Amino acid sequence: MRVGRPRGGGAVIELETSRLLLRPFEESDFEAVHRYARDPQVSRFVSWGPNSEDETRAFLARARGSNLETNGGDFELALVVRESRRVIGGCGLHARRSELREFEIGWTLNPEFWRRGFGSEAARALARFAFRDLNAHRLYALIGPENTASVRLAEKVGFRREGHQRLDRLVRGQWRDSLVFGLLASDLELPVETGTSTR
Repeated sequence: MRVGRPRGGGAVIELETSRLLLRPFEESDFEAVHRYARDPQVSRFVSWGPNSEDETRAFLARARGSNLETNGGDFELALVVRESRRVIGGCGLHARRSELREFEIGWTLNPEFWRRGFGSEAARALARFAFRDLNAHRLYALIGPENTASVRLAEKVGFRREGHQRLDRLVRGQWRDSLVFGLLASDLELPVETGTSTR
């Protein structure tokens, strides 16, 4: 992993794993992002989507404007298969209680690439970055109890179930529960796996 500084300032984050590049979203990513963002099965358990084209463009505008310096650790990264250079999803870290060094983590993946380990590979790289480079104390994910694939992903990465929040999310007009999964640096083995690059 490395943090570079592009033209105009601001930090650019790029993380590499054996199969993935996690990099800032680009305007040219629209078609790949909209392909999964408009899919009802992708947004089934979350509060956004299925996206219209305008909603996907608005997301990309926000994501492209995010960086560590201006947003205090609130940013989004595209998931790119290194071999094909195809954008297959996204993931993000969002600072919630900066005085406690706590971040919320999330991930989204094109269904064509489900059940191949890409999601856990990306989440593990993002967690390593948070603990090593952002000095995070704790990461957490809020996952609907019915979203069993994301529950399995979180557990595979090393997250531990910490609680069950009742009817805390409004999803398309319906209140739904969330499971709370937390991760500390001590929960995660940290072998050297992420690469580094500068932009």
